[in-house]
Amino acid sequence: MYCPQCGVEYRPGFTECSDCRVALVERLVTVLEGNNPLTASAAKDLMEQAGIPCYLEGEERSTVLTMVDPNIYRWWRLHVAREFEARARALLDDAISKEDLVIDIDVEPLPLADEQ
Repeated sequence: MYCPQCGVEYRPGFTECSDCRVALVERLVTVLEGNNPLTASAAKDLMEQAGIPCYLEGEERSTVLTMVDPNIYRWWRLHVAREFEARARALLDDAISKEDLVIDIDVEPLPLADEQ
């Protein structure tokens, strides 16, 4: 079980994150990843505005690693609960197509959780 807001993993039997006070989910799926911290922030804001709980892995590293070439590694990943995956991907695809959200040029679309 995982917290959809902070990403902490819990042992079986727990139902709520002790820090965030939100319901735990069985699995988190990655819906977007990249190196640009502005894209990460915009994608997270998009999820929050839509009421989709999300966890931005690497958010804490963005300020520490600004001097390193961002094209070497994917510094962040946006995770959502599996039941929100289709809705989250649709919102991201819409934002990208309208150019409200600019993703890194070399980013390949991530496969759906069922394809992994």
